[in-house]
Amino acid sequence: MGKIQIIKTFAIPKLMFRASVIPICNDLVKEANSIFYNFIWNGKDKVKRCALISDIDKGGLKMLDIESMVSARRVICLKKFLEDYLSTWKSILNSCILPVSGNLVLHCNFDTVKLKTQLPKYYKECFDAWSGFK
Repeated sequence: MGKIQIIKTFAIPKLMFRASVIPICNDLVKEANSIFYNFIWNGKDKVKRCALISDIDKGGLKMLDIESMVSARRVICLKKFLEDYLSTWKSILNSCILPVSGNLVLHCNFDTVKLKTQLPKYYKECFDAWSGFK
């Protein structure tokens, strides 16, 4: 439990800060998971990772699921985009999605591959997470 607390305190916040402002590839998330679990077990995993992520009352140790956290961060970004306040980043994103009906597209089922617009990589990841969540 102590090693998990160290990861939660020192490593996860640094990773999540970067994930909130720049695109993070799946390979980086897998590498981070590998490093974290290697640190916890001093080598190979001794328990399945999904069991380790579970709550303590279910036999787990409440380790954080990084993939879920990054996806949640992406969804929160688009949720903030839908909020009613002005910001520069919102106008940039709005100009990117204007050809596909603006923010109305977020209220529909869509596939980012089929959207007829060029999104910056970070926003494409946000839209992928949003469509996966819906």
